[in-house]
Amino acid sequence: GGAALNDAVSGYILTPLRTMFLNALKMLVVPVVFFAISSSVAGVSDIREYGRIGIKVFTFYTFTSFVAILVGYAVYQLLQPGANVQLDMSAYNYTGDTGTGISLLDSIVNIVPTSFVGAFTGTEMLQIIFLAILTGAAATMLDNGDDRQKVTEFLGLCNRFFLKLASIVMKTIPLATFCAMTLLVLTIDTSMVVALLKLVLGMLLGGLGMYLVYSLLYAIFVHRNPLHFFRKCLPNFLLFLQILPAQS
Repeated sequence: GGAALNDAVSGYILTPLRTMFLNALKMLVVPVVFFAISSSVAGVSDIREYGRIGIKVFTFYTFTSFVAILVGYAVYQLLQPGANVQLDMSAYNYTGDTGTGISLLDSIVNIVPTSFVGAFTGTEMLQIIFLAILTGAAATMLDNGDDRQKVTEFLGLCNRFFLKLASIVMKTIPLATFCAMTLLVLTIDTSMVVALLKLVLGMLLGGLGMYLVYSLLYAIFVHRNPLHFFRKCLPNFLLFLQILPAQS
């Protein structure tokens, strides 16, 4: 009947297509991040200037992350999208060892990978960032000017190549979004509709709140109209909105 048809469509068409798209994103995220950061660091003539910029970026990132947590908590308390929703979590019971944990020291130590190549096959993004910064910094420290230029050009070429490869994958976003949304419609319970609507509204309100925060910070520290900045960031923001439904 209808249930069997839904299971067949979901299991043999929609789910494989969505999984292939997500796998392609995971495949590209590591090289894109690595070459974007390493080529940027290699292009800095004075590595000390990059250190000062890095401190400012880290401070700004930490502050805005804290503000984002506050905004998200306020929106959740306002809407409470998960209220009065009963979920069957029996299939997600975790029976692993919960007696051990990872300390802050372990997290810091794990930033340095045991293998340069092995870091690219793992899931530790901090290791990729560390290697990218180290690679870019090493490129700026080469004694031979020709070698330094060749390495910098190579990193920039790889960055442009993987960005082009990512743009090709991004062209499949409409199909991946269609598969993700169709799967959602086929598997969702009617009692979840209101909760999902609240969740979407909460995401929009949270995004609007952070937009106002970034606009205020931009106006205070840069002394320019924030609209100029967000107009340049609009393509990336729209790309994020396109990827989000597929990842759900």
